[in-house]
Amino acid sequence: MLYEAKFETPVYVKPHRGGGVAIEICNAVQGIDFLAEFPIDGEPIMEAALEACVAATQEPILSKHAEATFLKFAKAYGVLAFEPVPTFSIPTASQHRSFH
Repeated sequence: MLYEAKFETPVYVKPHRGGGVAIEICNAVQGIDFLAEFPIDGEPIMEAALEACVAATQEPILSKHAEATFLKFAKAYGVLAFEPVPTFSIPTASQHRSFH
């Protein structure tokens, strides 16, 4: 069975180093699709990202590693559109009162 392997935080990439509209990569399957279309082939960082994404589709627990490896690839090849912002939750009013 193949899993989507959702990333904790989407990675926004440009289709090529020259720019273009940012593409949101939310899971390992989308990461595989992006890497398959990328014009450079066989480079170690790219291969590591591809292997990590493929592994995450087999074992979803590996999705965090796939996300980190894909992000490393995007930074190394200059296609990261912008740095991801970690998500966090804001306490609700009832949670806030429990701190007092």
